[in-house]
Amino acid sequence: MIQQWNGTAQELEQLRHAVELNCACARPPQAPGPTCPAHTLLTSQTTLDHLLFVYRSRSHFLAREFQPN
Repeated sequence: MIQQWNGTAQELEQLRHAVELNCACARPPQAPGPTCPAHTLLTSQTTLDHLLFVYRSRSHFLAREFQPN
C-alpha cells in the first residue's frame, strides 16, 4: 500500500503508529477496496514526502518560535 518511504526505519514506525491511532477501518485495508483517510495518505508519494519534510523540520521551527533571541 505505501508507495516508497524515504525516511528511516524509526520514522516509518512513527508513521505506522500515527496511522494506527487515526485508522477508521473496521478491518485491515485490502487493495483495491476503499480505505479510511489515514490509510489513503499512504497512497500518495507527494504526501509521504511532505509528511517526512515537516517531521524533520518541525524541531527547527519550534526552537525558533519559543527560544528567546
